[in-house]
Amino acid sequence: MLKQLTEKAIPAFETSFPGCQGLFAFDNAKNHQKYASDTLQSGNLNLTPGGKNTLPMRDGWFKKAGNPVTIHTQCMILHDGHVKGLKIVLEERGLWPTNRKLLTQCTIPGDTPGQRKPNPACKYGSNTDCCAHALLSSQLDFQAQKGELQETLEAAGHMVIFYPSFHYE
Repeated sequence: MLKQLTEKAIPAFETSFPGCQGLFAFDNAKNHQKYASDTLQSGNLNLTPGGKNTLPMRDGWFKKAGNPVTIHTQCMILHDGHVKGLKIVLEERGLWPTNRKLLTQCTIPGDTPGQRKPNPACKYGSNTDCCAHALLSSQLDFQAQKGELQETLEAAGHMVIFYPSFHYE
């Protein structure tokens, strides 16, 4: 989809309507909301730096509580090339608690004895400081992430809208 957009749709629009800004409309399919591989997503971070399943991330940004005017840029990669862990990212933002333990991810008892599953209150954002993933996910730069399709169109100077779910065909 992205390849068709960048190689065919955008060039065709710009050739047909030079100097104009396009408005591209898409339905609300999951693949239209897919994130780029370097998107800020707390679920892609381990508690400690590096790890097998971590991907390089773009820089983040934050405002410190004592100075809400200044925006600080935060590199998500350490000098040795490893991706920072949740603890380091939250410490740099002044959000890692010093008076209590912070879990990486909240879980609740599963359906069978000894099984654990993600806590829905944490997973869906109703509790923002229960664990490291929820705390980081609630930060403005992580909340501001857009899908790769939207980022591509906006970078090309165009606009995009997504139809609501279950819209009339």
